[in-house]
Amino acid sequence: MKNLLSIIMLFVTTISFAQDGLYQTIEKNGEAAEYREYYSVMKGEKEGTTSLEGERYWVNAVILKTESGEKYGVKFVKTDGSGDLRTLDFMSRYNKVKGYPNVSYIYHEKENDGLIAVGDYIMVLNGISSDGLSFKSFETVFVKKQVKEVKKEADTGKDGKKKSKFLASLKDALLSGNSSDESNSIEAKKARSEDLTQIAKDYLKAIKAKQSTYTLTAQDNADIAKLEALKAQKYADIKKANDDYWASPAGQAHYKSYGNSSSKSSSYTVKNTSSSAVTIGGNGWTYLLNAGSSKTISCNSAVFRMVKNGSSWQTGSQISNGSKCGQTISF
Repeated sequence: MKNLLSIIMLFVTTISFAQDGLYQTIEKNGEAAEYREYYSVMKGEKEGTTSLEGERYWVNAVILKTESGEKYGVKFVKTDGSGDLRTLDFMSRYNKVKGYPNVSYIYHEKENDGLIAVGDYIMVLNGISSDGLSFKSFETVFVKKQVKEVKKEADTGKDGKKKSKFLASLKDALLSGNSSDESNSIEAKKARSEDLTQIAKDYLKAIKAKQSTYTLTAQDNADIAKLEALKAQKYADIKKANDDYWASPAGQAHYKSYGNSSSKSSSYTVKNTSSSAVTIGGNGWTYLLNAGSSKTISCNSAVFRMVKNGSSWQTGSQISNGSKCGQTISF
């Protein structure tokens, strides 16, 4: 029995130590890998499954690096050439990384939302716990493009029916981005057939075990210091530019146009009081606002409910015309 327990312990330990982190997983999948975005993801009703809807963009996941090669984030670039979808990186003011160089996730230090990657999935998790082992919900899941397997059938002779069937299957076996019913793409079917919640939790547990046994090298410490210095310099430069502007004649005129009133707000807030996530947006932007969450919008900028039309978004009903500065608008 002792030997059996030792073997089991060794097996579990080996799995934990072998767990790839965020950057290693994306690198192994390859920089040409494409991922489909899903923004409505939760645990399925049936055990071992996932409820997954809200199919949207195809993206590439690009690892961001400094000029000297230190990794500091991930950028999602839409494959249709229409630009970047989003970026999550250490250089954003409130973002941090967990466990450099074996980074388990990039997270927002105030909201504890974090980006992980495991196998064929890249996930944005909401509300990661303080011990880093659990989370509240999924914000977004990106599923790596899958390829159908095609089994060749023999030609039956005269009518060639089986041969025709094979050719039809071959034609249908293109990458799933050509699926006429995207909600039933092979990416969606794969994700729904697996328990993504448990996959994410197992990943968090395994990568934490790996990090706990790792000792930072002198090079690791130097890399961390370099990244922190670059981030500090970025915001020092921003502060200087702002200070220079407000001290300039143009900045002073701008300040006076607001009546020297520090109480005058330049933004308003919209809050989703419904029980489900809602996609909102305006002129050239969209944002998935989770149930109970809020978002700050610049004054004089209208915000709408967004409606999916094929692969693009269109404005639906207006939530605010942007005139109620300093107020919170619930919908």
